[in-house]
Amino acid sequence: MKNTFIRTAALAATLSLLAACGADSTSTPDSAPATTTPATTIKVTDMSGGQTDITGVWATGCFANLAGDNSYLEEFSGTNTYVLTENVYATTDGSCGGTATTAGTQTGTFTISTDVTATGWDDGTGVSIAAPTAQDGTNTLPATPVATNLLTTITTASGSFTIPVNNPISVRRAVDASNPANIALYDVYDDGVNGFIADVSLKATKQ
Repeated sequence: MKNTFIRTAALAATLSLLAACGADSTSTPDSAPATTTPATTIKVTDMSGGQTDITGVWATGCFANLAGDNSYLEEFSGTNTYVLTENVYATTDGSCGGTATTAGTQTGTFTISTDVTATGWDDGTGVSIAAPTAQDGTNTLPATPVATNLLTTITTASGSFTIPVNNPISVRRAVDASNPANIALYDVYDDGVNGFIADVSLKATKQ
């Protein structure tokens, strides 16, 4: 399991309707017709220095595991709700073949905290690497990427997940919005020695 990713948003954003007052057949309506309130968005700092909405469901790639391949789904909602799901597969070769089985789920709520700057990138095993190519296919991501810190309080956990001892936890995501049609998120963790590190193996794309 990817320990750096076990931190933590969720469920589709809700819409609310504003009630309209009615009127009888001879009077003039005393209020505007009912309207729909747009869903709240979660705009965070991206690696280009802009603001990008990360509302929705994000999926990582597949990870080879002798106990069964696994992948993660992460959801951030406009109601500041967070959901993290681990899926496992019968295959053990990194292909995530066959039907996924849910191994565990974590849910919680979050607030957007102070941005952090990573000192570099690694390959997911602790080996430092150069910054990867951006989603636009032509540029390289910053060597020291900025990441948004979502301070997340886990409220429920099941299966392979538990509620962390240190709760709330920091869910740090570096956002590559170089291609608006294909945004990617990278996990940024604190390795306790070199500071914040961006993990290329935990790249997630929107579903």
